[in-house]
Amino acid sequence: MFDRFFLPLHVFIVVGFLAVAANANEIIGRERLIEKLYPITGEPIKTIHFAIPFAIGSARLEPAAYKQLDELGAALASEKMVGLVIGIFGHTDASGSSTYNERLSLARANSVVRYMVKRFKLIESEITTAGYGESKPLDPADPYAAVNRRVEVTARLPGIETPSLDSQFKPSLGETFIINK
Repeated sequence: MFDRFFLPLHVFIVVGFLAVAANANEIIGRERLIEKLYPITGEPIKTIHFAIPFAIGSARLEPAAYKQLDELGAALASEKMVGLVIGIFGHTDASGSSTYNERLSLARANSVVRYMVKRFKLIESEITTAGYGESKPLDPADPYAAVNRRVEVTARLPGIETPSLDSQFKPSLGETFIINK
């Protein structure tokens, strides 16, 4: 069934979503998240970037993150998402050393996964996680910008690889969905 969606890695595309909420604390509902994450019309992967609030220099989720993560967890646990490969990737700005930022971004991605696994009975081993530190900024012109501190969520068809750090994929502000700034 999915054969018509597979593309060679060199034709890899990422489809993103940009929504500027009238209120920075607006919660994006699970149906809209499913709509934006479910690969249709031939895209092998969909990506959303969330500005999930964490304690400064920590992987501890702030209470403001829970409502949005509840919607995301419900979306990922839905029947429509069964069979898709889910990735949760942490990013930081350029504050701190590269080593520190890589560890912090991975710890933040793992915090998001643990929260959703606990609340929605997702299977942790079926979710890919990574910490990219400051290596993939959304705003390369300002590596210290708050927009670079985020958690990226991807949904991809089985058999499609996540882009590596040295791939041609470069995230951009035009391909993102930022909430809870």
